[in-house]
Amino acid sequence: MESSTPSQLRRILRSRSAFATALALVLALSSPVSALAVADDLIGGVRVGDSPEAVQAAAPSSNVPAGVVTTAGGRELWSRAAGGERSMASTTKIMTALVALENAEPSDIVTVTMSAAAVGGSGVHLKAGEDLTVEELLYAMMLESDNSAAHALAAHVGGSVDEFVAMLNERASELGLTKTGFRNPHGLDAEGHHSSAGDLARLTRFAMLDDDFRRIVGTPEATISGPSGARTLVNSNLLLQSLDGANGVKTGWTTPAGYCLVATAQRGDIELVTVVLGTSSEKARFDEAQSLLEWGFEHYRTETLVSEAETVGPVAVLPYLDRSVVAVVEHDGAGEVFDLGESVVREYELPVAVQAPVDAGDELGAVRVMEGDRVVTEVPLVAAESVPAPGFFERVWIAVVRAWRELTGSSESPQPASAAVCR
Repeated sequence: MESSTPSQLRRILRSRSAFATALALVLALSSPVSALAVADDLIGGVRVGDSPEAVQAAAPSSNVPAGVVTTAGGRELWSRAAGGERSMASTTKIMTALVALENAEPSDIVTVTMSAAAVGGSGVHLKAGEDLTVEELLYAMMLESDNSAAHALAAHVGGSVDEFVAMLNERASELGLTKTGFRNPHGLDAEGHHSSAGDLARLTRFAMLDDDFRRIVGTPEATISGPSGARTLVNSNLLLQSLDGANGVKTGWTTPAGYCLVATAQRGDIELVTVVLGTSSEKARFDEAQSLLEWGFEHYRTETLVSEAETVGPVAVLPYLDRSVVAVVEHDGAGEVFDLGESVVREYELPVAVQAPVDAGDELGAVRVMEGDRVVTEVPLVAAESVPAPGFFERVWIAVVRAWRELTGSSESPQPASAAVCR
């Protein structure tokens, strides 16, 4: 075997270096989300990389390019690139359904036009000329993601598809969806047709306030009429069968958008919304959404924060000299807290003194539980016992003693309760 010259060795090394660089790039593009991206995630609005170690350790393990977990009330628990504009595919139909429900009756009859029947990517195979109700078309659109149903609804509600798209954009503006633009009612790719994970979560929270929308997207299976008899529709959102409490909302897929899912679930009084955009497979979108929702329920929950009859402190009773009444918590106080968020703090609102007579159960003040600037719960503080007003001779004696104390400088002023940290 011939030996290599120095110049040949340099060429070999350069070749191997270029190959290694290319291989590293390929692996980076095909590998899970980088550690840097995870550090840029937000938990409770704070960058993970800037959070305490305990919060960093509890960050969800997710490979979604963009996503968010919020409460039904709009509190963001976790997000990744939530404000980035992305193709949204059939999650578009969330807004289409909302605008249709706001501007038409579920029982309205819609005739499917030839242009609606001709829209590609439809799973129900609507026929031109057949009549269906708005509700039936909503089931076809939200369960089977039927594009023809979306087109038919748009033409019926807006008078034309273009007019309906204008309605979609107007509604998006009203809801504050600053990263969202609509070019059609179904979600097929088009220039300028996009949204963001944050906008889709906001839209979904609002849409779920509509009872008809909530009922439709939470239905695993439905039956609608057809030219040759009834048609059975199966919801494409598989979480309805696999996740405890799952109750919506919509799947989506196109090549530019990837596999997308907007999902909601409710357990007890807590309802969460998650959005995952751009996953690599159908299975991945459900796995990612389920994992994120489970993470949310693990860290955001209802807790009893103050307990009935818990003693807060004494309150002086006037005109008595040295008599007080104990202030206690009137009833249990529970609230929803995020254990990766800010500290939970009690704030007491309690007077230094009250005037006799005092009856047991009289409201004296309140205990307010705060998480940051958010009020989690507020419960009255009440008198634990009764204190009658002093009689005539007792009032005279009190006046004499008070005067003596003021003369000798021996009077003391009681102190009110102060704030305390719960966690």
